[in-house]
Amino acid sequence: MRNPAVIVSAGANTASRTFARRIATGPNGRSLGPAPRPRYARAMCGRARLSSDVSEIKLVFSIPTHRPTPNIAPSWNVAPTDPLPVVRFDPRVGERSLDVMRWGLVPFWAKDIKVGFANINAKAEGIEGKPAFREAFQRRRCLVPVDNFCE
Repeated sequence: MRNPAVIVSAGANTASRTFARRIATGPNGRSLGPAPRPRYARAMCGRARLSSDVSEIKLVFSIPTHRPTPNIAPSWNVAPTDPLPVVRFDPRVGERSLDVMRWGLVPFWAKDIKVGFANINAKAEGIEGKPAFREAFQRRRCLVPVDNFCE
């Protein structure tokens, strides 16, 4: 499991409050202070499914056979910052290539790589004007061949 945080749904709120009340009193029934507030994890955001084999992706996107094939296994729960195959154009050779990249965008001006955790997707409307995506949108585009995407 990638994230050990527990996601509490609306139906489980009562159970978590009961648990919080139960641990707020000691074994002899005395109060141990105010009950701790239940901590709610953020909802799962940005997941993708990649069930296709990389050799199949090479055929679909007409990537030349002499180009190296990355070794990446199919996954049904790809999270941000996980490696994914991407199809991009190699201008030095003049042909497409299939490479593996980490999901997320770290802007050139970022001082910390953790900024890439926040930049996992963007709306197409107005992307050319957003400072974090502007240069990548103009010069470094790629295709990410996944089967499904959930937000």
